[in-house]
Amino acid sequence: MSSVYETRLADFLPTNQDLNEFAADSSVADVLGAFDRSMTWLQLIYGLRRGEETSVLLAAAHSKLIEIWILLPLGLAHSSYAALRTFVDICTSYTFYCSHAAEWSAVCEDRANWEGRADIVKWHISYTPNFRQVNKAFGLSQKLEDDYRELSSYVHGIPVSGLPKLRGIERSYLSHQDLDQFVEIAKATDYDISLLFLSVFHQDLALLSAEDYRTITAGIDLRKLGGAGIVIPRA
Repeated sequence: MSSVYETRLADFLPTNQDLNEFAADSSVADVLGAFDRSMTWLQLIYGLRRGEETSVLLAAAHSKLIEIWILLPLGLAHSSYAALRTFVDICTSYTFYCSHAAEWSAVCEDRANWEGRADIVKWHISYTPNFRQVNKAFGLSQKLEDDYRELSSYVHGIPVSGLPKLRGIERSYLSHQDLDQFVEIAKATDYDISLLFLSVFHQDLALLSAEDYRTITAGIDLRKLGGAGIVIPRA
């Protein structure tokens, strides 16, 4: 049985040459760059809160980005979209549970249900300082909902391009159109998750390097953000 497993897996996995060719593609650089904001936030917050129990969620979110970078060379578009949707769930959950130790403990001990993504956003609108204004200024809750709906359509196989790129155990390469389509939603998700983190953890921005600060704030209307009650200096 082990030899059968080894043979099938070997046929499925990319060779070093396959990986080198994939990595050299300009679209792949765009895939990596699509998560620059999220990676910056994960590194910052994990560095500040790594001793807390909920920091496991930050590691889990990071693992989903790694999954995407592994799945794409295999041509697994469907799995990549599923990983990105889970990334959105985990990041949203973290913004609630990081400050709710009792609720987190209850979930871990199976004494409470997991708070859903949409309910957490509603909670932020009601209770997180400035979030209501940020949401009104940027339409954040609707943007997050739109991201999630689009990702879900791929997870459920609609449109067809969201289905697994597999025929038996044969791998098939993603086209430029496939990658570009994924990069588009990945960039939108990265921006909106960053705006979510910014509305909850904006006080931590002072600890960023100048380069990381520019990464986080790139393309964000700081005047509009200031009008929502979150004033941060320009780089």
